[in-house]
Amino acid sequence: MLVLIFPISVVIGGGITTVVCLMQKFVDRGSDLQIRSVVALDHFKNYIYVEADKEAHVKEAIKGMRNIYANQKILLVPIREMTDVLCVESKAIDLSRDTWVRMKIGTYKGDLAKVVDVDNVRQRVTVKLIPRIDLQALASKLDGREVVKKKAFVPPPRFMNIDEARELHIRVERRRDPMTGDYFENIGGMLFKDGFMYKAVSLKSIIAQNVTPTFDELEKFNRPSENGEAEFGGLSTLFANRKKGHFMKGDAVIVIKGDLKNLKGWVEKVDEENVLIRSGMKGLPDPLAVNEKELCKYFEPGNHVKVVSGTHEGATGMVVKVDQHVLIILSDMTKEHVRVFADHVVESSEVTTGVTMILSFWITLVLE
Repeated sequence: MLVLIFPISVVIGGGITTVVCLMQKFVDRGSDLQIRSVVALDHFKNYIYVEADKEAHVKEAIKGMRNIYANQKILLVPIREMTDVLCVESKAIDLSRDTWVRMKIGTYKGDLAKVVDVDNVRQRVTVKLIPRIDLQALASKLDGREVVKKKAFVPPPRFMNIDEARELHIRVERRRDPMTGDYFENIGGMLFKDGFMYKAVSLKSIIAQNVTPTFDELEKFNRPSENGEAEFGGLSTLFANRKKGHFMKGDAVIVIKGDLKNLKGWVEKVDEENVLIRSGMKGLPDPLAVNEKELCKYFEPGNHVKVVSGTHEGATGMVVKVDQHVLIILSDMTKEHVRVFADHVVESSEVTTGVTMILSFWITLVLE
C-alpha cells in the first residue's frame, strides 16, 4: 500500500514541539494512533509532515493538539513531490574570496572562475571569469536587430576588448562600485574589469569542491590588472583543496605568504592544520609551526621527481628550472620540457617505463 504524506500547519516555532507531543501521544496510545511517522524540516518552517495511510488517521492523531491550527483543511502532498519534501539538504559550502570554482550550468558550464565576493545571506557569490561573448551578435542584439542563433554554438573564451566593443558601436558605461570603490565597464548590464567578466550567481550554479585548475587555465588568468599586478602570484589559492596527508616528514618546503615568506625548511611533523618545519634560521623556534595553506613543496634544479596529479600525472623527469611554484622538468619519456606545479610532484628515483626499456636495451647491447 502506498504511504501518503500530509502537511500540517503549526504555530510559529511550534514544529519540533508538536513532533515531540505526537511522539508521546503514540507512546501513550500505541498502535491505536494509526500514523507511521512525523517530521519537522528546517527548510519548511511552520509545517510538520505526517506520514499515514489515510487522511482520517491524520485528523485523529492531531485532534486536540494546541500547537496545530484548528479546522484547517488537510491536503495531500502530490505523489511526485513527496521525495522532494523529505530530501536532506546538502551541507552548506564554506566559500571564501579567491577560491577556485567551476560553473555548473549555462554558457560557462565547466569554465574556471575565481570567487571575489560571498553573500551568505542571499546564498550568492560574485565570480570573475573569462567571457564567452560574440561581440558581433551582442552589437546586433543591443541595436535591436535580429540575431540568427547558431545551433549549439558557444563562443570561445576571450578577454573583453573594450576598444573593439566601442568600434562596433556598443555602448560602454564606466561605473564605480559604491561598496568596493572599484571601477567596472558596464555593457548591457554585464560588468567587466581588466578583460574579465564579473558575474553574481547562485551557490547552486557552481562547483566548489575538489576544483583543481590546470596549469593552462591558471596561465590564462595571468593577466595584468590596471595597477600592473598579475594574477599568477595568486597561485597560493590553489592549495586550499589539498587532500589530507599532502605533506610528509622530510619534504622540503617553502613559505609562500605571510611574514615568513620565502623561508625554506624541512617537514618534521604534520598536525591537523599546522606543519612543523625545521628551518635552521637563528631566532626562530625549531621546529616552527606553519599553517599548511602557507606552505608549498620546494625543489631545486637537479632533483628527480614524479608527477602525482594534474595533466601530466605519472610522468617522471629532472627539474631543470624553478619559477616560484612552477617547475620545468625534462621528461624521461619524451625528452621535452614539461611545466607542472611544485605541489603536484614528489621526489622519486623512479623512471618512466618507456625510458627504462630503452636503457635496458642499450645496456644489453653494451654487455654483448
